[in-house]
Amino acid sequence: MRRKRYGKKKFYLSIIVGLLTSIGIGYSYLSSTLSINGNITVSKNSWDVHFENVVVNEGSANATSVPTLSNNNTKVVASVSLDVPGSFYEFTVDVVNNGSIDAMLSNIVSTSLTEEQKKYLEYSVSYVDGVQFNNNDLLAAGSKDTISVRVKYRDDVSEDDYPDSDQSFTLTLQTTYVQADSTAKEREKMLCKRAVILHEETCVDGSCVDDGVATNSAIIYGSFGTDGTFTSGDAFDCDVNGDGTFDSATERFYYVSDLDTNSNYAVLVYYSNVAGGVPSNSTTFAYNSSGNAYLGPKTIMLELPTTSQWKNVSLANTTRDIKDEQGTVRVDGFSYAGYSARLLTTQEIEKACNVEVGDSLLKGETNNCNYLLENTNYSSLNLVVGGYRLETVCYYDFSDSYVLDGASSLLDISNTIVASEYGRGYGNRPVIEVPKSAILY
Repeated sequence: MRRKRYGKKKFYLSIIVGLLTSIGIGYSYLSSTLSINGNITVSKNSWDVHFENVVVNEGSANATSVPTLSNNNTKVVASVSLDVPGSFYEFTVDVVNNGSIDAMLSNIVSTSLTEEQKKYLEYSVSYVDGVQFNNNDLLAAGSKDTISVRVKYRDDVSEDDYPDSDQSFTLTLQTTYVQADSTAKEREKMLCKRAVILHEETCVDGSCVDDGVATNSAIIYGSFGTDGTFTSGDAFDCDVNGDGTFDSATERFYYVSDLDTNSNYAVLVYYSNVAGGVPSNSTTFAYNSSGNAYLGPKTIMLELPTTSQWKNVSLANTTRDIKDEQGTVRVDGFSYAGYSARLLTTQEIEKACNVEVGDSLLKGETNNCNYLLENTNYSSLNLVVGGYRLETVCYYDFSDSYVLDGASSLLDISNTIVASEYGRGYGNRPVIEVPKSAILY
C-alpha cells in the first residue's frame, strides 16, 4: 500500500497568465472640419484596452510572486506553489476599455491541461460570473469586464492519480481585442449562481410543523442542489439589480419549476415579501378602488420590483392570462408591463410540492417546500405577515385570490377561516423568469 504524500511532498506549480490587447482592424484618428453651413468638428478617437485592479481571492495559497501588471498593463504574471491537495490560487482582474472606440474579442488562446494533468489539477479562466469567453464579445467604450483566474491542486482523486514528482509548468491565457464591427454582440451574462450558504431561521411558538407535530427546531431553507440539474428548492443568488454582485442576503431565490410555456426558463421565487420592490413584511390589501376583491393582481403588482429596480431580469412575457386553480382563464391578457417580476401560481406550487389545491385541510400541506415560507409566520406567529397572495383566482368566485398561508402551510383562499384565524394579512412575493442559459447550475 502506497504511503500518503500529504505534507511531505510538495507539488510546485508556477502559473503565468497573460492577456495581450491589440488592434486587428485599422482605424484612423479623425480630426477634421466639415463645412455645411457652419463648422462641425469630428473629435479624435482613442484606443485603450488594458488591465486594472488585480485582487487575490480570500483563501488562496501564498504566492511566490504576486500578480503583477506589465506591458503597459496588458499582461498579468503570477507564480504560486501549491503543496497540499485542496489548496488553490485565484485572482480577479478587470479588463477595461478606457478608449472611445468599442472593442470586441477576436481571438482566445489558452493553455489546455493534458489528460494526465487533469487528474490532479484544475485550471479555469472565465468572466467572474462564470460565463466563458466567446469570439465577438463586446467591450464597449467606457466599460469593463472582470476576469477570474483559478488553479487548484485537486483533493477529490485517488492517491494513485497524484504525480510522483514535483511539477512545474506555466499556464497562459492570451486574448486579442480588436475594433468592434457589426458582428460584435453583448456577451452573455450570468444572472444567477448556486448559493454557497443557506438561510436559516428558528421556529418559535411551535409554529413550524414536522409530520403534523408542532416543533421549535431550527429550519434551513432550500438546498445547494446537484450540479447540472434543477430541483424544487435549489437556492440561487441572482444579480437582479445589475450591480455585479450576487448578494446572498438580499438576492436569494429558490427554484420552483420550469416555466409552463417554455422549459428553457426557470421560475424562481424570492426569499421575502416586498413592498415598493424592496424586502418587507408589511401586508397589502388586495382590494382595488372599485371594491372588487380581485381583478387579477392589479393592486398587488404595484408593490413588485419595477424594471428600473431589478433591471437585470425581465419576464419572458409581460402579458399573462390569469387563471383559476382548475386552469380556466378568468382575466385575459393581464399586463405586468413595467415590472420585472410577477406572482406565483397554485399550479407552480402543486408541481413543485406534489400537492393539489383543496386536497388537504391539515396544517403542513406545503412543508416539503418550506423554502416557500421563509419570512412568514410559518417560523413565528409573532410576525405580521401571514404569507403572500398568489396570481391564481378562485374558480367559483374569481373575485377571491389564493394565498399561501405561512401559519398553516396551506394553499387557501384569502377570505377563509384559515386566512383570518391568526389575524394576519398577506404580502406580495416576487417571481422571476430566468433563461437557464443565464444560470450557473
